Amino acid sequence: MAWRGLREIDQACGWGKGEAFRRFKREQAGWCEGRDYRRLDALSDADEIARLKAAGQVYASSHHVVLIAAARTAAWLAVPDAARNADSDAIPPCHPPD
Repeated sequence: MAWRGLREIDQACGWGKGEAFRRFKREQAGWCEGRDYRRLDALSDADEIARLKAAGQVYASSHHVVLIAAARTAAWLAVPDAARNADSDAIPPCHPPD
C-alpha cells in the first residue's frame, strides 16, 4: 500500500504546515489504523522515520509520524476545500472487530 507523509500532503494541496494533520485529527474517528493511516513511533520506527525525513516526506521536526493512505490523500486532492468532509462514500467506514 502506498503511504503519504503529512509534509507531502500539505505541499501537494498547497496548505500551510500542519493543515493535513489538523484535517487528519478531524476525520480520524471514521478511519481504520493500518488501512487509512499508520502511526510510526519515534523509538520503534526510528529507521523508517529517518528515511522519510531524508526523502522530504515528513517534517524534519517530527518525532512520531502519521502516514496517510494514498486513497485518503487522493480524496483530499480531488475535492475542493469547500466540499471536503469525512463522510466520503469512496472508502467504507471502519468497523472495529467485535
